[in-house]
Amino acid sequence: MPISFWTIGSLYGASSVVLGAFGAHGLKKRISDPTKITSWGTAAQYQLIHSGVLLLTTVAAPKNTLAAGLFTAGMTMFSGTIYLLVLDPQKFKFLGPVTPLGGLCLIGGWVALAFGKKIPFPPPFNLVISAPGHEINGSYLTSCHEGAAIEGLCPTASSKISASIYNLNYTAEHIADFALGTVGVLTWILHGVGFNLSSPLELNYSPTSNIAVPLFTPSETGILIGFDEDDKMFIPSFVDDTKVDIQPFKDLYY
Repeated sequence: MPISFWTIGSLYGASSVVLGAFGAHGLKKRISDPTKITSWGTAAQYQLIHSGVLLLTTVAAPKNTLAAGLFTAGMTMFSGTIYLLVLDPQKFKFLGPVTPLGGLCLIGGWVALAFGKKIPFPPPFNLVISAPGHEINGSYLTSCHEGAAIEGLCPTASSKISASIYNLNYTAEHIADFALGTVGVLTWILHGVGFNLSSPLELNYSPTSNIAVPLFTPSETGILIGFDEDDKMFIPSFVDDTKVDIQPFKDLYY
């Protein structure tokens, strides 16, 4: 989604606070009609609410430009015309029919948001070891206990147990490579007594080892991973500093 919608939402949100404060204090010095003051407050409230919705739309439904456009047009026509009609009803009376059109645009934005593309949640899947010629080839990976709410990865013969089910979570399309597609955070659900906790995959490094241990820990961050056209998992990093001649944008790490 173009960055302009994020900018518009931010500016409309900030201006709604300013206009709301003006309506609650400064406007009363110019206009004594309580109905007009109430209308001004309604316009500022609608603008504040829908600017917040516009910001959320840019994050949760980044491709739904129809909803974002309708929210933008609706705030402009609905709240904008009310401000002008309150300030000078005679001069701007021709804008009266525009106000309900703005309301229809706001309604249309909600409808477009309801039926448009939502946050993508790919179906759960298993992780399978690919090691031709080795005994573990074809084994499934399962989350195994490493510490308090910390799980590692261990081979298992079963794909049905809940510890062998994983998800790829992403809220926007982070493109590592246009041929490889979307990357996100690999998560596993820790099931406890009365709770289900999403745990992202992180790599645990040791300064005295050349091994990075994959661990699932309750946190808000995790390493980005993806799956190529052969469903092989990769880390979208294109720099290998173990080589003297670093060649960026050449290799992926599986």
